Parts: sequence; structure tokens; C-alpha cells
Amino acid sequence: MVAIGRDEPIVVHVGYQTTSKATAAEHTEVLRLREAGLSIRAIAAEVFGDARYRGRVERIVARGDAPPAGAVAPGELSLDGLATIEAIRILFERRLAKLVSGEVAPSMTELQKLLDVQRRLDAYAQYERLRNRTREPD
Repeated sequence: MVAIGRDEPIVVHVGYQTTSKATAAEHTEVLRLREAGLSIRAIAAEVFGDARYRGRVERIVARGDAPPAGAVAPGELSLDGLATIEAIRILFERRLAKLVSGEVAPSMTELQKLLDVQRRLDAYAQYERLRNRTREPD
């Protein structure tokens, strides 16, 4: 937990991951079939054996090129060694870039939470600037 203000902590869950029900091969096949123009239900029937698995296909398509949980994309920056606040800022900017590109449509709840994170990050940055100013010798 990183304290941003006196009463405004940011809670970071470290090590929490969701696991994918689809294997890496199924994940790749879903993306390939979607690029080929197949419908969500057709992909679900072909890859998972039943059109009722359309939700699983929709989640894979919504993630786009994202690797299955636990895999590290090649060339992606590692967050190891960064301060917590720096890691949060990088993750925030990555998510914002993905939303701006139009790959994913955010829910209103996600938008609200992103605004809250942005306010907290800005407040922390301002706090650090003011603290540094008061510590500088005249």
C-alpha cells in the first residue's frame, strides 16, 4: 500500500492473476479465426466445440494480442525494480493507450476508476514537487 495523501491510500494487489480457461494454442486460434472474419459463435463452436462458449471467445478477442495470463509478451518492459508509484503510472498509461486506440470499449465503472487513479497520481506528483521545493536550500 502506498499512501498518496493522509486518508487516500492506493491499494495494490501484488501477485494476483486470473487464469485463462483457454490454452495458448486456443487463444492463438481464436485470434486467427477472428482476423479471418468468422463470427464469435462460429469461433466458439470451432475452437471450443460449442457456440455457448462465446463469452470466452469475446474475452480473448477483447484482450486482442495480449498473451494468456502468466505469459510475458516479448519486448514488454518489466516492472521489476520500479517504485510502486512508477509501476502504477506505467500500468495506467498502458491501459489508457489501449482504450484510446479503440481496441477495447471501457465500461463506465472502469472510466470512473481510471479517473480516480489519474487524480491520485497527479496529486502524488504535485505532493512530491512541493516537498522537493521545501527541501531545497535557499
